[in-house]
Amino acid sequence: MPMLLGIKLPSKGHQLCLAHLQRDLNYFKDSYPNYKWSEKVKTLFYDSVEAKTSKEFDSIHFKNRLDKLLDDADTKTYSLLAPFVKRLRKYKESLFAF
Repeated sequence: MPMLLGIKLPSKGHQLCLAHLQRDLNYFKDSYPNYKWSEKVKTLFYDSVEAKTSKEFDSIHFKNRLDKLLDDADTKTYSLLAPFVKRLRKYKESLFAF
């Protein structure tokens, strides 16, 4: 999967930096190599950028996918995920603002 670094898209408001989120997700992947949740979230972010650049962007679709992933996160077993999941829930509206 290509890196999200260096991709600049016009934003309708405050946008969380996907490159920084990707860095966190890479850390989770390294910390929990058998738990595929972080890869699914990275795929979601990559798909959203691809959809935006191809003019097929529907933020509701991506927010719904994110909600499901956040609900599926096993933060009890994989405790490092808990603050990240909490942050994504809090700033969900700033994730797909481009």
